[in-house]
Amino acid sequence: MNYVTYQAEGIPISQFGTGSPPVGSNYISISAAQLATVEANPGAWCVIGSALSNYSAPAAEQLAAAQKSQIKMISAGCATTIVSGFTSSALGAAYAYPSKEGGENHDQINLIGAYGNSLNPANASTWTTKFWCCDASGSWAFRAHTAAQIQQVFSDGAARKIACIEQNAALSAQVMAAADVASVQAIVWVAP
Repeated sequence: MNYVTYQAEGIPISQFGTGSPPVGSNYISISAAQLATVEANPGAWCVIGSALSNYSAPAAEQLAAAQKSQIKMISAGCATTIVSGFTSSALGAAYAYPSKEGGENHDQINLIGAYGNSLNPANASTWTTKFWCCDASGSWAFRAHTAAQIQQVFSDGAARKIACIEQNAALSAQVMAAADVASVQAIVWVAP
């Protein structure tokens, strides 16, 4: 026997399966095809009048779910942009710098370390540090940076990250202010 259990008519289905339904539950018997449909998208079905029906959440519930989903997608876009690198002209021309974090890539931590080292008052005026960057021709290399240059790279990277975080917050606020699902879904991540 295939079945679905439900709390009350019109509420999304809480459980489904084959065999015997839980004792004391509200349930209806369904066909194997209906079971496959419910299993594919369980939150989209409810029981009305002892029959399986499409579930239509109240408008406020649909809006809240859309807002939550859209903010999650916008935040994922923000996170991807933050770790996709940034540019700095600290070396006199635009160079690309990596900004991954975690795993085998500790670009942000490495930049923080280089920045911190550049602030050491014991450094000679000729102090430099090599840092990984890419020139306009696409050539990645460890290039020497003076203290002022690595500090500028750090500032440019921090500014890019802050701009992304501010964009994420602004777009999320727009999502929460949107009045309907279509308006919510029209708000997407756009890198600053």
